[in-house]
Amino acid sequence: MTRSVLALLALAVLLLGTVAAPAQIVVEGVTPAGVRFALAPRPTSPVVALSFSWRDGFGEARPGREGLSGLAAAWHAAGPRGVSEAEFREDLRDEGIGLSLGTFNGLTVGSLSAPLDRIETAAERLRTLLLEPALNDTTLARLKRQRRAALAQARETPGTAARTAALTMVAGGSPFVLELVAPARSTVADVSRPDIEAWRAAVLARDNLVVAAAGPIAEPDLIRLVDRIFGELPERASAPERAPVPLRTDRRTIVIERPVAQTTILLAGPTGLDPRDEAGATRAGLAVQILSAGQTSRLFRAVRVELGATYGTSADLVSVGGTAQILLISTAVDHALAPKALATLRAQYERFHRDGVSEVEVAPVRARLANALEDGFGRVDVAGRLRAAMAAGREPAGVAAQPARVSAVTAAEINALITERFPAPPLATVIVAPSAEGYEADCVVSRGQAVEVCLGG
Repeated sequence: MTRSVLALLALAVLLLGTVAAPAQIVVEGVTPAGVRFALAPRPTSPVVALSFSWRDGFGEARPGREGLSGLAAAWHAAGPRGVSEAEFREDLRDEGIGLSLGTFNGLTVGSLSAPLDRIETAAERLRTLLLEPALNDTTLARLKRQRRAALAQARETPGTAARTAALTMVAGGSPFVLELVAPARSTVADVSRPDIEAWRAAVLARDNLVVAAAGPIAEPDLIRLVDRIFGELPERASAPERAPVPLRTDRRTIVIERPVAQTTILLAGPTGLDPRDEAGATRAGLAVQILSAGQTSRLFRAVRVELGATYGTSADLVSVGGTAQILLISTAVDHALAPKALATLRAQYERFHRDGVSEVEVAPVRARLANALEDGFGRVDVAGRLRAAMAAGREPAGVAAQPARVSAVTAAEINALITERFPAPPLATVIVAPSAEGYEADCVVSRGQAVEVCLGG
């Protein structure tokens, strides 16, 4: 049984008293086969878009098999029985069908899109892929080689090397951190067909699934489409419950000596944020944008003033396992300027954590984000936002109210969040430079050594 939820933007209701436009309506319910769904009707769009996910974490619950889920999803996405991977991809292109399947943050996530007159064909392609995957041994061997090669290449990239060290310092105790870094060992080398068949049986089921759609499709047609695609999957999953992600405070400075053209600097710290908490995520996102997004951000202006040049500086909140977040601040500068750049980043973050942000800083960032959310809600890619809300246990209809909620956030609320949930300085520091001289490093990874020498691995 379904129910239609009229999700009005709160600001429009209070100030204008208008009736919701069609773009503000979200229909949600459960199909006869037991699949939870949400629909944002977009009558004028030429394309129907579906976003779907299963709760996973199957591989991460098995030491030495942490890469299992991602490998299994990629193997399934290679195509159904009876056609080669190349033939399958060519067929999708010829039909104008977009189809993907992958894993991230403890979920197996997929998407499907096609023009309305070919969405039935697209649904049949996805159904066949899920029920009758080719699972060719040659393809599995190739996917393993590609992943090993990608890991080896990533470990030679300065930014990835720094990211690997920083995230491992803060969240190395979680198996979910391995999908975010380039570990020394491949976590897919020993994965076998029985492992993947066990993943399939545990994860790909109907009670473990949420589906969101947007486009010119009616609710009854979507219900029929969803059950056509997913209705023959097993009723119940046996995926493990999502384990908490243990974060830790590590205030060391690690220098990785490499023959690089610029010095890479990365600061990292554990937050008390949960990405499933929408109010907290909204305030944290605004805080990080004020700190680092664009030429008016604090870090950009400080680096330009102190160093006399403009360098790319960013701050991000990285989700681990879908339940925890790590703050990362990074830049890459000329070697001669690196010590000054490091001191500037540390000083600016200390000020940010101590003093917070002002209403003058919040206002333009808040307006930009609210406008972007409102514009995005009118497009079919809103299906991804609806699906993410459902996967996090929130009501998908609440996505329509996000612009109003963003507009209501105050500097005081952001500052309270910074004080309570952002990491106190000093942060973990990782530097990739030709030499550790002048950095007062707690540990040095010399040329030819693996990053793990400073990480206890």
